[in-house]
Amino acid sequence: MSTLIESDDDLSANDLALSYQDTIGGPIRALRAIVAQFGYINDNHISNVADVFNLSRAEVRGIVSFYADLRTSPPAKHKVRICQGEACQSVGSRALTADFMVKSQVLNQSKAPDYVEHEPVVCLGLCPRGPVAMINDELVAHCSDANSILERLEQ
Repeated sequence: MSTLIESDDDLSANDLALSYQDTIGGPIRALRAIVAQFGYINDNHISNVADVFNLSRAEVRGIVSFYADLRTSPPAKHKVRICQGEACQSVGSRALTADFMVKSQVLNQSKAPDYVEHEPVVCLGLCPRGPVAMINDELVAHCSDANSILERLEQ
C-alpha cells in the first residue's frame, strides 16, 4: 500500500518514517522526528507512518493521542512554561500561572489564536530563584508578574 505524496513536506515526512522502519520503536520515533521537523503531525503524516510501518491510520492516531509530546496542531508563535514544582509553588507560581492563562487568552483573541501557548512543566532547574518561567528559550528567574511575561513576548 502506498500513500499518494502530494508535496515536498509529505516526501520529507515519508523519508523520515522510512529512516526508522527497521528500528525498535520505529513508529513513535518517526512521529517524534516529524514533530521535530514540522512542528506537528497532520493527516498526511499519519498516513505516511501507517503505510511505512504497515499499521492502520487508527493505530497511528492512537499512538499520537497517547503521547503528550505528539501534537496535531501547529505550535503557537510563542511558548511559555511556568514551573509548577514545589519550590516555585511556595513562592507563587500557581497564582502566576492562573493570571498568565487569563491574560494570554485575551492576547490570543486580540493578536491571533496561536500567538502564545502555555505548556506546564514541573521543574526548570532554578528552584531557589522561583517562580521561574521559560519564555520561548529564555529562562526568567523571580518571575512573579504575568504582565512581565507578556511584555517579554512583545520584544
